[in-house]
Amino acid sequence: MQNTTDTTVLIVGSNGNAPGSQALKKAANALGVAADIALVDSPETLERIQKATQVIYRLRPKSYDTFLVLSQKLTGAHGDLLISMLNAFDKYKTYEILTSNNIATPNSRLIGPQATIETYPVVAKILNGNQGIGVALLASDADFEDFKATFPEEREFLLQEFIEESKGADARLFVVGKRVVAAMRRVAETGDFRANIHLGARMETYIPTAEEVELAIRAVSAFGLPYAGVDIIASNKGPLVLEVNPSPGFGIQEVSDTDITAEVIKGVLND
Repeated sequence: MQNTTDTTVLIVGSNGNAPGSQALKKAANALGVAADIALVDSPETLERIQKATQVIYRLRPKSYDTFLVLSQKLTGAHGDLLISMLNAFDKYKTYEILTSNNIATPNSRLIGPQATIETYPVVAKILNGNQGIGVALLASDADFEDFKATFPEEREFLLQEFIEESKGADARLFVVGKRVVAAMRRVAETGDFRANIHLGARMETYIPTAEEVELAIRAVSAFGLPYAGVDIIASNKGPLVLEVNPSPGFGIQEVSDTDITAEVIKGVLND
């Protein structure tokens, strides 16, 4: 690892008081690393990024467009990283990148609001949602109409096969570099197929299989990310990568003995 006394880590997000950003700054400081937080929409942030040794972007759906504008002004490694993160935030680009790298994932396709859906049940997603927001299990044309009405500004949706045998549970593997540093199983509330903590799913300690570890590391490498949370579901075809979250929360810390934010900082410095 490079000399931390000369290293500046800039954490860029939409909220300077966000728990994730604050936790990363605290972890960096504990390791003797100079770190600071910048707001993505601040006029001086572009210059601060260009001067920083390493940058950690903290994206959320509401800040996606602002980060997209920022990415168009950046060049070099910091710009490449942000583009990779934006790609992972886009559900359809995620599908394209995973499939082009022969990484197993549920069959998906891009549709417009006027599309006809031939087979139900099926999962519909807005392209830039996370935390289970903008995801619905459709059982009929009426469900599709309701879903579209909920997101009238969306012009395209991801239609994804429903993996019923996953039974509302998935595994979140937290990858830093080429290692899985923590894992948990998430189990949805009764009646929900989405295993998102923000929607009330419970967390359980989980030991991933060797196949899941290999799949998660390959998925993160396919995007060129220094770290990410990889969601994997069980299927009759074997484990499938559901999503690659380039800006994951650190709730997994509650069921892991690993200092997740410290691992992220060390991983970023070793990149």
